[in-house]
Amino acid sequence: MQHILIIVAALLMPFTALAADFQYSNMLGKWVVRGVRLVDESGVQALLPNDAQYMGAVIEFRGDGISWIKGTKSRPLPVLSFFNCTQPPKLASLHRIERDEYAYRVDGGYKVMCGSRWDVPVLLPVDSSTVLLYWYDGGILLLRRNKQ
Repeated sequence: MQHILIIVAALLMPFTALAADFQYSNMLGKWVVRGVRLVDESGVQALLPNDAQYMGAVIEFRGDGISWIKGTKSRPLPVLSFFNCTQPPKLASLHRIERDEYAYRVDGGYKVMCGSRWDVPVLLPVDSSTVLLYWYDGGILLLRRNKQ
């Protein structure tokens, strides 16, 4: 039993260290949508698990903004571009936001702020090359860092 506890603790350490030190600079670069999950699968939903609207789309995080740079057949770039952030983005740890009726409540998450434009997205770091982006319409986009 003690061996199992040591293994679990070792697996959790990188996430804990990453979450504690996570800053917007950790996001700089291109990220590919590799999965779509739903916050709540009950009721009417605008997205589906692994929804073709987002699978394979590419989003770029820069110091001066956030842009979708590759769309999908179901959701081409011009449609995704509506969600671009054209101001320097910031992250705010969710435990520091006292009252926000629009943000997801995600332990360890960070609200993505882009002026008044992005009021919903929340990033949850998984590891150095994977984050969950709690997105509009009750979707959670699994983003993996693009290695190209």
